[in-house]
Amino acid sequence: MTNLEIQGITNILFSCFLFSIVFTIIDQQIIPRFIDGSALFEAREYQSRTYSWPVFVAANVIVESTWMSLASVLAFVSWYYPIGLWKYGDEAFSTSNRASLSFLLVWFALLFASTLSQALAAGIRDTQTAVNIAQLLFSLSLIFCG
Repeated sequence: MTNLEIQGITNILFSCFLFSIVFTIIDQQIIPRFIDGSALFEAREYQSRTYSWPVFVAANVIVESTWMSLASVLAFVSWYYPIGLWKYGDEAFSTSNRASLSFLLVWFALLFASTLSQALAAGIRDTQTAVNIAQLLFSLSLIFCG
């Protein structure tokens, strides 16, 4: 639990920073799996014309979006409530509005991480290069958009 003194606000900001590190874990798990799946797709399914590349990509996006939605609920509950953000509401911005906005930001951040990782894995066939470029682009998006 934090308070609204300088140390408490520092702890809240540090927890937001630590939460942004989750992207590196996500892209290191998604990119190798996507590249292995696309290599398998090109070796078997593409030759037999079982299904096309857009179907493969759509299936991956749907599966990852479903898992990221579940992960966002777990990440939100394990991040938002232990640091005590739920107890500091005011008249202009109630705690339920703050909680729903925080959950949407967590959900969109995880969906963004998943989608960016898959887009880079589809364009770059080398796993280490794709992971490094994904981390660079995410760091640049935090620097310039955050």
